[in-house]
Amino acid sequence: MIIKKTILLVFLFVSINTNAQCWETISAGNGFIHAIKDDGTLWAWGSNSQGQLGDGTTINKIVRKCF
Repeated sequence: MIIKKTILLVFLFVSINTNAQCWETISAGNGFIHAIKDDGTLWAWGSNSQGQLGDGTTINKIVRKCF
């Protein structure tokens, strides 16, 4: 399971860099990431088993745009 999470995080960071996203701040936890883009929007992705993404669910998300 840890290998799957690590691969997911590496994939997400690579895809972020190849799409030339402009991130102001990135914060990672155990299997999830929160980030703020330069336009001020909050994004979260990864494990959401305990509601880490803050969207009121416990469903894993690949990418979630929050406000």
